Amino acid sequence: MPFYDENDCEIHPDFVAIPDLCRSCKHDDDLSQYIFCEMRRIQRQHDDVFECPSFIPKSPEIKKDAVT
Repeated sequence: MPFYDENDCEIHPDFVAIPDLCRSCKHDDDLSQYIFCEMRRIQRQHDDVFECPSFIPKSPEIKKDAVT
């Protein structure tokens, strides 16, 4: 499914890098969160540091404060 930016340019999610933070997040495997996660990655793809307020660690061994 393509997304569009504010200039109506098509953005393909396949070409937007998936940050390590996303790979260690519980929402990464949750299809109900797919669109929200993709939109957030697209929105913040040019930021120096990727931050996500919805981040929930997949494993209890991952300390949320250490990765956000």
